[in-house]
Order: sequence, then structure tokens, then C-alpha cells
Amino acid sequence: MCSWVAEGWEKWKSKKNGIFAEIAIHKTHKMKTTLILMFLISLGTGFSQNLYRTYMDQWFPNNKHRQIERLKQQKDSLQKVANQFEANAREIEAGHQDQYFKIDSLEAALKTLRIKYHEEKASLKDSIEGLSYGLVTCTEEMFAIAKNPNPLIKNHCTWRHFVITEIGTPDLKGWYSWKTEITKRVGDSTQIIGISAFFKKEKISELEAMINAQLINDYQYLVRTDPKCFKRHKTFVPFKLEQMRLILLDNAEMSFEVNYNLLNQCSSLNASSAVFKIDELKVFFAD
Repeated sequence: MCSWVAEGWEKWKSKKNGIFAEIAIHKTHKMKTTLILMFLISLGTGFSQNLYRTYMDQWFPNNKHRQIERLKQQKDSLQKVANQFEANAREIEAGHQDQYFKIDSLEAALKTLRIKYHEEKASLKDSIEGLSYGLVTCTEEMFAIAKNPNPLIKNHCTWRHFVITEIGTPDLKGWYSWKTEITKRVGDSTQIIGISAFFKKEKISELEAMINAQLINDYQYLVRTDPKCFKRHKTFVPFKLEQMRLILLDNAEMSFEVNYNLLNQCSSLNASSAVFKIDELKVFFAD
């Protein structure tokens, strides 16, 4: 009996273990099946959602979701364009700034050149005027006179805008009397002026004194040469500017000549002159 019981116990135990093993295998298969089902369900859900969205986009192209996506895409495209435009603008601005700098540099250089040009022009003008200030040009013409071996002489001298024309008429002995005409160019015309118009009114007295200072020395020399000729002119009498003959000389000089009105036999001593460089008289000229 004991052996039968023991044998029955072993069979029951073995059967129990088999049942538990089957149950475990069943649970394992069930779990796998559950996991597979869950995966398929999730996959199907995602696929169905995408499929649903695709068909919804096709059937309803103007739905809000699609509109939002399109707007986002447009926004992204516009942002890219804006970024590119901004980059181009910065590049152009940098180029313009460089150009502006170059332009400013050129304008500054041009301004400096203009200043130098005007300075050089003024300096050149002053140099030309300085060199030409005392420039005198003279021409002389001679004309035959009937029954007189000595010709009539016509002198024509130009200095700046002044012209002095002199006509010398000889006597039979060859002594000349002179008639002087002074003209001044004003625009396209000329006008006749007196000797005083050459000089500043307030400086004439000073000029006369300077001229007479030279004439008196010459007068004293003439008196010593032949005192008899100066019996009626024992002392020197200063001359006024209007009593003088103004002569332009082509070596940039100006002569002031006076006549003592001596007797005919003293004609060789009858005249004296004071000669100055034109530049020396610059302070006296009216213009």
C-alpha cells in the first residue's frame, strides 16, 4: 500500500508540474500576443492618423491645420529671404561706406587743390603784375616837313592803361617844341586826362617836392655852366606838376621835364629833367 501511495503521489506531483508549466507557457504566449497587439494597435493608430491627415489635406485643402502649415512654410521662406536681404543690405552698406569714405577723401583733396590753385593763381598774377608793372612800350614816327631839314616827330608810349602821345615840331635850328596828350583807357573807350590825374591828389605835394629836389641840383649845375644865361633866374623856383612835361621811357622810367624859358642863345640850357624808376613812384599813382 505504501508503494502504491508513493507512486500515486509522484504521478500527481508530475502532473501538477506539467499543469504549471503549461500555464506558464500559456501566460508567456499571452503576454507576447498582448505586446504584439499593443504594437500593432499603436502602429495602426499612427498610420491611421497620418493616413487620415493625408486624406483630410487632399479632401479639405483649406482646413486650418493645412493653412497653418502653409503659413509656417511661407513664414520660414520669408524669413530666409529677409535674412538674405539683410545680409545683402549690410554688404551694400559696407560698400557704400567705403565709397562715401573715398568720396569724402576725394572732396577733401579737391578742396585742397582748389585752395592751392587759387593761391598759385593769385601769386602768379602778382608776379606777372610785378614784372609788367613798369613795362613801357614806345614807338616813334618821323614825318618830313616842307622847307625844314628837321622832321616832325611823333612819339607814342603805352604804360598799363595810359597812353602818352607827343608831337615834336622843330624850328630851322633843330630845337623842338613839344605838345603832349595823355589818354586813359576806360573799358572800350579812351578819355583825355591831365598829368595830375596820374597821381593821388593827397600825394601830389610830396611828389612835387621829390621832383624839385632833383631839379634844383640840375639847375645849380646849369647856372655854373653859363651864369649869364641865368641872370633873370638867379634862384630856383619850384615847379608845379602841371608845369611839367611827363615822358614815359621804354626802360621802365618816367621823366618830369621843365623849361626855364631862357633866351634863344641859351636854348641848350633851357630844360632840366628829373628821372625816376616807375616802381619808385608806385605809391603816388592813382591806380
